[in-house]
Amino acid sequence: MEKKAEYVVFDYGFEPAGKETIELASPALDQFQEEINRLKILEWDDHYEEAGELNGTNWTVEIIFPDQEYKFTGRNAFPGEWDEFCAQIRQLIGRDFW
Repeated sequence: MEKKAEYVVFDYGFEPAGKETIELASPALDQFQEEINRLKILEWDDHYEEAGELNGTNWTVEIIFPDQEYKFTGRNAFPGEWDEFCAQIRQLIGRDFW
């Protein structure tokens, strides 16, 4: 099975600037999955939102396994593990993230 990370990069104004695809080595992906479990990412609420705030940051995270898919979204609010999750993404893809 092909193991890869895909993400969409957005310019200011929320216009998609392109889609990136990175092939992943098994050891790195295995470590990432361990971190997802440790941080309990799959237990996040489906949506996070700061009440009354209309401008700001919208985000979506989709995690797809062969047998199950997860989707989390937010507007101006983030799960408590967000910074650690972003650090794990940066380590996995070897590029800036968030």
